[in-house]
Amino acid sequence: MSKKSSKKLKEDIINIPNLLTLSRVILTVFLIYMFIFDFSVGSLLFVFIIAALTDFLDGQIARRWDKVTSFGAKFDMIADRFLWTSFGLCILIFFPLRGIFDEYHVSQMLIILSREILCLPFLIINFLRKKETTPLVHRWSGRTTTFLQGFAMPILILSVYSNYFSFSIILSIVTGITGVWSFFTYIKDIKFLG
Repeated sequence: MSKKSSKKLKEDIINIPNLLTLSRVILTVFLIYMFIFDFSVGSLLFVFIIAALTDFLDGQIARRWDKVTSFGAKFDMIADRFLWTSFGLCILIFFPLRGIFDEYHVSQMLIILSREILCLPFLIINFLRKKETTPLVHRWSGRTTTFLQGFAMPILILSVYSNYFSFSIILSIVTGITGVWSFFTYIKDIKFLG
């Protein structure tokens, strides 16, 4: 058996990029806890930004140190969806209940989450059909959407407290457009999988 084929059989999944991805999952669970127990908006944003930074760092480190694995790519995508969807849903549930968001802000959050909203039915159907639900390669459209979501969500929250961030609507629309683009790319990718 050649080294290349044995490398494909056994991946090094315990590495720094995957540990960063795992930390993002743990931070997301902590964020949900913080929403339930009404932590301050500033502390929510602080933990969210740290979690979002792990997404940037895990990919950079994996590529720089040649630690890219199939497991890591899938784990990263699942951790991303868990962070963005959980954070967005918690905002949509708890902020209106606490009087922080009105309909204008809720509609912007739904636009920001367009990719997650559109992909969810396909993820569920493919999961039930036991088909592959995550493309093996991260596309530029997905990376762009994730990057924009990382800015759009905090800016939207800050827009409640300061008119300086009133451009949140423009950022939300741009993120929504890339989210729809990412959705169509995702649909195109998964139809060729499993």
